[in-house]
Amino acid sequence: MRSCDYFDAHTHIENFGEYQSIPALFKSNINENIGLLMMAMDTPSYLEAANAGRGCKNAVAAFGIHPWRAHLYHGKADEFEKYVREAAVVGEIGLCGKWAPEESEPFQQEVFERLLFLSKKYSRPVSVHTVGREAECFDIIKASGAANVCIHWFHGDPAAAKKYLDLGCYFSIGPDVGSSDEADRLARYLPRERILMETDGADCFTWARKCKKSPWQYEPSAIIDVYYRAARARGESLDTLSLYVKENFLSFTGL
Repeated sequence: MRSCDYFDAHTHIENFGEYQSIPALFKSNINENIGLLMMAMDTPSYLEAANAGRGCKNAVAAFGIHPWRAHLYHGKADEFEKYVREAAVVGEIGLCGKWAPEESEPFQQEVFERLLFLSKKYSRPVSVHTVGREAECFDIIKASGAANVCIHWFHGDPAAAKKYLDLGCYFSIGPDVGSSDEADRLARYLPRERILMETDGADCFTWARKCKKSPWQYEPSAIIDVYYRAARARGESLDTLSLYVKENFLSFTGL
């Protein structure tokens, strides 16, 4: 992983769909310089990612329960510990006030708090979903004492971002940068030592940019396009941005 130059700090391999297997993805020269953190939606997706990434030095599986799936894990928090212990990263976890199934809402906080507790216990970095519940997530993260937290594809304003920055959090910039004034403002606002990059999975390019699907989205190297657009938004060169993002990624993950 340390030999890579570009890092996707938050992707979902199920979004690669039927296009290619994960091991095959890294046989291409264009992808061999990319590192992936493969986020989980639930236990089965974590096990799938861990199996897919076995033997791939560029791909690391994270364990998490997405807030959309929280209701499926009510009363099952004791199952989490063995997976947090074996995974290098915890994610995707958090709260969601938008798009989440109604039945998940009563159980999101219970699952989030338990996984934050375990991430602190085992010193695991965390990728957090905050959409629509940014203030609540901040309070829960602060109370948990969890360290090495990344706020995934943040949709709040700079004032809200500052609170997370003051807590020591990282932010992963998503594929809407270069297509969204809000995303560009955040990219310019964030200090370089707290910036990571992400795709959130291949399909996210389509809805984030309101564009048609294209084969390049389904390659790990798609993250380079996010780097390029973020560098342009920040008025920096791609080389400059990629160097400090690499340093941040390795510091965040400890990989």
